[in-house]
Amino acid sequence: MSKATLAFPVEALQGKVNKQDSAYFAKRNGRYYLNRIVNPYTGDPTVTQLDIQDKFKTVTQQVSRIMKLGPGSDQYDLYKAEYDKNPGKATSLRGYIFAKLWE
Repeated sequence: MSKATLAFPVEALQGKVNKQDSAYFAKRNGRYYLNRIVNPYTGDPTVTQLDIQDKFKTVTQQVSRIMKLGPGSDQYDLYKAEYDKNPGKATSLRGYIFAKLWE
């Protein structure tokens, strides 16, 4: 995996340049990377893949709802307290809530 150091005039890169590219830019934990897609899957999704996609969609919607409630709501405050007690488990509160709901 390559590391990209960005400076003026380009300050951020994310995604593919076009649909045919096999390389894409990504930002993870504050660092930018250039990745390459190797052997992309081109078939129809299996039943298991569709189930995982549905679960991902549901959990993402739940996390967004909790994050929108913000401080002062019971769910948000509970997850925030757990997140603060367990530093290093996730890089963000959103990621921590997602991991907990995914279980």
